[in-house]
Amino acid sequence: MKVRIIKNMAIHRKFVTNHRVMSSFVAYHPHSTSVYRVPQMQGGGCAVVLPVLQAPDGATDLVPCERLRKLIDCIPAVFLMTLLLFISGCAGYTSLESQYAGNGTITSLTALPDEEALSRQGTDFRHPLIEPVSINLKDGISLEEAAVIAVIANPDLKTERDRKKIADAQLIQAGLLPNPQLSYNYEFPTGGVTRDTVNAFGIGIDWDISALVTRQARLSTADFNKKAVDLEVAWKEWQTAEAAKLHWLRLFWTMKKRTLLKEWSLTLGKQVALLRQAVERGVETAPALASARTALLEVQAGLAKNMEDIRQEKAALKRIMGLPPDYDPVVQDSAFSIPFDPSVMAQINSAPENIMSRRLDIMALRDACRSSDEHVRETVLSQFPKIGIGFTHAGDTGDVITTGPAVTLEIPLFDRRQGEIAMARAYRARAIDEYRARIFDAVSTSQEIKVRLDSALAHYMKTEEAAASRRNMVEMYREALSHGNADVITYYQAMITLIKEKTALLDIKTGISELAVAMETATGTYIRPGNGWKGKNQQKRLMNGTI
Repeated sequence: MKVRIIKNMAIHRKFVTNHRVMSSFVAYHPHSTSVYRVPQMQGGGCAVVLPVLQAPDGATDLVPCERLRKLIDCIPAVFLMTLLLFISGCAGYTSLESQYAGNGTITSLTALPDEEALSRQGTDFRHPLIEPVSINLKDGISLEEAAVIAVIANPDLKTERDRKKIADAQLIQAGLLPNPQLSYNYEFPTGGVTRDTVNAFGIGIDWDISALVTRQARLSTADFNKKAVDLEVAWKEWQTAEAAKLHWLRLFWTMKKRTLLKEWSLTLGKQVALLRQAVERGVETAPALASARTALLEVQAGLAKNMEDIRQEKAALKRIMGLPPDYDPVVQDSAFSIPFDPSVMAQINSAPENIMSRRLDIMALRDACRSSDEHVRETVLSQFPKIGIGFTHAGDTGDVITTGPAVTLEIPLFDRRQGEIAMARAYRARAIDEYRARIFDAVSTSQEIKVRLDSALAHYMKTEEAAASRRNMVEMYREALSHGNADVITYYQAMITLIKEKTALLDIKTGISELAVAMETATGTYIRPGNGWKGKNQQKRLMNGTI
């Protein structure tokens, strides 16, 4: 657009304020300028104005309004489009208070899980190693129920499961490509020869295509990482279930031991009473009575220690099962025949051979090695220079419009991803070494447990033979006592010895049960109940104090 230089500012004011003078000016100079019809601020109709701005201090050069109009017309459209695209891709925000309102109080966090919900979750329970079970807390907690409830309700496992959500999000992020970048610029001539110039502008769009080179490697890395995290979480669930079984068994045998200690205390009390009478008659000596009293006090101290052990095991069992502190768990009186049934022993003997296919943590480390290897490949591929392709449309101050492609290329002069590649290879080496070490530890641990278990079973067999012989002797004393051929004190001494051996047998049974759980944990093998390892599905009786 040509700009008319006006020498007389008074006349210029007329042009701006007088419609007739303006009309005559336009008629006289039809090719030197243009006019616009602008709505009036007051009243109706439009006013005809010149597209000029008066320069300050009576200057003669005038800046065209045409450029300002183009800026006003173009810039809002570009920014509006960008704003709409940004808003359409935004996720919503939910505050912490609104999402977890009412779930942070002590009462809500330590409340007893809903029994109906537990029963439904137990039936629908799915795990690579743990079988589902029908949960009914009203008839006591069985060994299988303790394991499944611990997996469902343990608060620490809920935190572990959040890792799966993170891995899922990382997999989604790995598959995303970078967004195209839209650029826009608008420039005013501000100095030099500005006559017969227009405002410059530029519009460009650019996209980094180098992300396509590493996309598949990133996806493989995230996919293997997700599989590893899923297996790690499942392994944590398995360990939690085994810990619940361990505390359940300890509580079970500790309560059995309490029954024996009560019987022992009652027998010793009777013996002390008989010895007191014998001392009064001069048949027995005072040292014998003192010895019996000491034994009675030791058994009573053992009862107090046993009660403390029961409280501790109940607290540990509630903690691992996610039950409230004020809940009093009742364990079912299941039948555990030791030595184990042959089918159970067959499972125990074959467990170390199936470590590679049963240990979820080893399988997780295997996927972690694959993820690390894919990450090495990704970092090596990331050496490929970053390339951006695009399209530009621009106009300069000479009113020349240009359109064409644009390419940007990174020059890998200094950073060629040397550090990232070295770290990725180091992480891969560590993952492989950890995988091998875990296999070695699993095999060694399972073999060690197997040796200890065999030794404990052999010890149990010998102790059981001695206890059987002692039971026969007690029966003989009882028969002789009924016929007057034995004294009561000797009979009670034999009874006390038998109870001691029964207590020793219970301790051995506790150790064997713990070793069996340790074998399950170390090999990832669920030892299914047989005739000698009965769970809830075989027997549903509350504890009645019998062995």
